[in-house]
Amino acid sequence: MIFIDTKRVIIIFIIAILGLFLLAKPAQTEVMVESLEVTPLVEEKRLQSYQEYLENEYFTETEFDILVRCVDAEARGQQEEAIEAVTCVILNRVDSKLYPNSIEGVVFQEGQFDVVAYGMIRRQPLERTFLIVQRVYENPIEYQLKYKDYIAFDSYVTIDTFSGWLTYVETIDDLNFWR
Repeated sequence: MIFIDTKRVIIIFIIAILGLFLLAKPAQTEVMVESLEVTPLVEEKRLQSYQEYLENEYFTETEFDILVRCVDAEARGQQEEAIEAVTCVILNRVDSKLYPNSIEGVVFQEGQFDVVAYGMIRRQPLERTFLIVQRVYENPIEYQLKYKDYIAFDSYVTIDTFSGWLTYVETIDDLNFWR
């Protein structure tokens, strides 16, 4: 005759479920800037084309790299206009009193960008994204007027995500934008 200890079976079952939950959860929920392995986005000669304005602005090369990586991870595969708008959301947040006043601070602010939490920001960005972000960065007035006050976006199907405290503006490709 076999005796089954129901308490032990329940405990083993709970431990197994918790183990599956922990395996499914991302191992790291926050990525620190120091842990990024920054690799050159494009060859040295292109880097020199924006070197002057990086030195004259308050964004560093590292922050520009973080900006490109975040935009690429958030908007990869989207049309050019969506990439421009995502770039402007991050730059608008830097200018807002509601968010940190640096690209690094905005991108790595806890709970703001899933691509940071899940490590997608570590991917090498596409050159296409780099060139679009560079163009937006070099022509801030043109793009700030076009995407004035865009402060949030998401790729969810519903536009109710931020309703109540932000105003829905438009959907570009698969991304919804708010101000």
